[in-house]
Amino acid sequence: MVAPDAFPCLYVLVNTDLASMNPGKAQAHSGHAANAFVEKAIVGPLVAGKTPDPLAMAWRTATPQGFGTQINLKAPATDLAGLVIVATKLGFIAELVVDPTYPYEVTREMFDLIPEDHHTEKPIFKGATVICFRRQMTAVYVFGDKNDIMLNLITSRYPLHP
Repeated sequence: MVAPDAFPCLYVLVNTDLASMNPGKAQAHSGHAANAFVEKAIVGPLVAGKTPDPLAMAWRTATPQGFGTQINLKAPATDLAGLVIVATKLGFIAELVVDPTYPYEVTREMFDLIPEDHHTEKPIFKGATVICFRRQMTAVYVFGDKNDIMLNLITSRYPLHP
């Protein structure tokens, strides 16, 4: 049962400490985080024959297109894993989001120093540079009632992402 005054809210924090995380990539990874939340809180339980989290369902039905309020915040990468641990211990739905094929570009010289097993896809050679792919934590999400004082305590220290 969801309290009548509940305000379901999805907070997404993108790892902006990556030099390669340009605004377009940040928007894409924000979308990945929102999809990961829907998978964990709604789709996964439904597929398993279980009841999804009631607050998550309230979030999903907040609009006719199946989404609710999302707030994007900025946080240093060093805070993200800890934030998920704290949020989860406090009872919120939270998760690290990992891109298994995060692209990044390096010089041919640097490419030769990277162990082959570090790559998760075949590198693309472009003259003097190489596009490589690796596993990379790109974002986290934390979901709960925006009115919850503990949720506010753990998210309020992070500024809005432009």
